[in-house]
Amino acid sequence: RIMPSFGTLKADTLTHSTAGSVPTNFVVEGSSKMWTSINMATPVIKDSLNTSSITDHDTGLFTKTATSAMNNGDYAVAATNIGDTQGSYALNLSAAGVANTTTQHKYYTYNTVTDTQHDATAAHTIVHGDLA
Repeated sequence: RIMPSFGTLKADTLTHSTAGSVPTNFVVEGSSKMWTSINMATPVIKDSLNTSSITDHDTGLFTKTATSAMNNGDYAVAATNIGDTQGSYALNLSAAGVANTTTQHKYYTYNTVTDTQHDATAAHTIVHGDLA
């Protein structure tokens, strides 16, 4: 038998049979709104949520575009990468004065051993904030 769709479910609290309860605002406000795992050398999106595309600007410099827009550009982006050598890191360029938009954020990956930007084999970003 097919169960009918009711469209909207409204609840203030979610309760698990053994793990307790949590207010739904923690689920809505605390969940990642976008995450992306890419291979920068190819470049290709390996896996993602709410990511429509990536743009490769230069070695180690990328823009990610969201499928659904954020409420404003003041969301948090955590970036990391796995380099081919030790000492690699990734940085959201909003920290360097390049503003995030409601649908895009730019970041680069850098190798601290060779003191150069590089295309990481695995680069990841996670976005937290409010969807529009």
